[in-house]
Amino acid sequence: MNLWWAAWIAHALVLVVASRVAPGSMAWLVVTEALMLAAAVLAGLVIERVTALQGAAPSVQVSPQT
Repeated sequence: MNLWWAAWIAHALVLVVASRVAPGSMAWLVVTEALMLAAAVLAGLVIERVTALQGAAPSVQVSPQT
């Protein structure tokens, strides 16, 4: 999960810096999109891990309170 946060924050920081340093630069656009793609892939891995952990957890039966 830490890698996902790192990629997402790096994307945001590079996007802000790029928009101030070289607005419209294709090179910066490619870098920001690559970071966003990495963050998206890592987010998918986080979701898969959470789903697997939920499946491995023992089921809990909640009895209705009367």
